[in-house]
Amino acid sequence: MKKITAVLLCILVICSLFASVSADDSVASVNGTPITAESFKEMAAFMRFQYINNYYQYLQMYMMYGVPYDEMNEYYTQMMGEEGAELIADTVLDQLAYNEILNQKAEAEGLSFTDEEIYDRMIELFGYEAPTEDDNLVLGMEGNVVDPFAMEEKDPYADFKEYLENYTTTYYEGMVSPTFFKEYTRYVLIEDKLFDKELEGKVFEEEMVSARHILVETAEEAQEIIDQLNDGADWAELAAEHSLDSSNKDNSGDLGWFGRGVMVEPFETAAFALEPGTISAEPVQTDFGYHIIASDGKEMRPMEGTALETAQNEVYSEWYDSLLAEFEVVKEGNWADYYTLYPEFVAYEEPAVEEEPVEEAAPVEEAPAEEAALN
Repeated sequence: MKKITAVLLCILVICSLFASVSADDSVASVNGTPITAESFKEMAAFMRFQYINNYYQYLQMYMMYGVPYDEMNEYYTQMMGEEGAELIADTVLDQLAYNEILNQKAEAEGLSFTDEEIYDRMIELFGYEAPTEDDNLVLGMEGNVVDPFAMEEKDPYADFKEYLENYTTTYYEGMVSPTFFKEYTRYVLIEDKLFDKELEGKVFEEEMVSARHILVETAEEAQEIIDQLNDGADWAELAAEHSLDSSNKDNSGDLGWFGRGVMVEPFETAAFALEPGTISAEPVQTDFGYHIIASDGKEMRPMEGTALETAQNEVYSEWYDSLLAEFEVVKEGNWADYYTLYPEFVAYEEPAVEEEPVEEAAPVEEAPAEEAALN
């Protein structure tokens, strides 16, 4: 399909969809404040675009590593079709209710944000790089360099606003507006403030161990190394000579400090069971092979990385769950009818390989009988 024709067709369809929504229509309310059908349709379109984008990212990885994607195609086709409509519609409404609860909580606590704060965060979220002043220098009539910024005072966010307008029109086909992203960012700022307030003063620590290991292929080899270590052999030399873990074998197999949930089982259980300064009495088997583990320390330490993020999110989730008792979310009777299957999802299919026609060999002419007899 030609792109211009496709865009025009999409615009007509979108217009017909949004024309049927009245400004007074609502899908639900939060403590009496309505969630409009228009905001529901826009959030639904945004989420569907996100799901489609995720699909193509996964598809690219599957194709890169030669992984079959038939099951993924089937899953997304079901989820993005009629079968998954109720699930996605519920997700959309839950998100809108969450936003409104945050909005009302922010009002109660006197939280507000300026346009500058919102646009600065939007620029950060989009990863947008504004044109430099050099990019905006132009030649005047006399050939002199003229700076448009010096000629008139310019909205510092004008370039980003233009970028956002083009982005929503091109990528989201006009189904999601710049105003949607501005409001979305305001909710992000509210969430950040409430998140930081809830975590203020809280200490996030966990028991961690510092360990080394030597990885080998068989239990017999691992036991031989344990016997050598018990007889006084040098750990570093044995790790360098025998360990299959090339990432740390030349560094005594050092794994550094780690908490629970980082290493595979039963490696984790064995490592946390060891007293500092001891080694595993017998080989520890995992899918990688057989490990000899040495413990260099065990203590409470500040959480880091994924563990810290998970713990902080759990605290915030518990706070939000308790907050829900203050709010009543009421769904309208026909709220799900406003969910549509636009933008449409079409699973990728490998182009059919056209077989080249096989040329038939030219028939071999037989010699006349008289000629064949002479030969």
